[in-house]
Amino acid sequence: MNAKRVGRAKKTKTTTKQTRSARDRNGAVIENEPLDRPPAAFRGLMPTPPEVQALMDELYFNVKISDSFRRHQTDLFNEQFYFGGHPIAYCDSPQGREVLAVGWDELDELEKKRRSGKERRRFVIGFADPW
Repeated sequence: MNAKRVGRAKKTKTTTKQTRSARDRNGAVIENEPLDRPPAAFRGLMPTPPEVQALMDELYFNVKISDSFRRHQTDLFNEQFYFGGHPIAYCDSPQGREVLAVGWDELDELEKKRRSGKERRRFVIGFADPW
């Protein structure tokens, strides 16, 4: 039996920045900005940008969802839009998600502050998925 040897592809090291790509309806690749974009400078309640509102309208067009689910989903998309790719600390309030700290330095400062156990349990530390 004569088996053909298949050569291995050379591994090359690339130095380009990783980007998120998607495909449009025609199958063409759409390149977006790099994943390591800086986070938004504000802290506190997140306003909903037009891009997130358009996404929510498109995703839940003709779908009945509760107000609490709509708020929760909008908060998740806002978090991705403003702080995607960065560690954050936040707390949920009746008005929406309130961002307390973004990035490792701010999270360290938040942890160093003396807080009661009730205050510490109030906020969540997580990672915002890239937009």
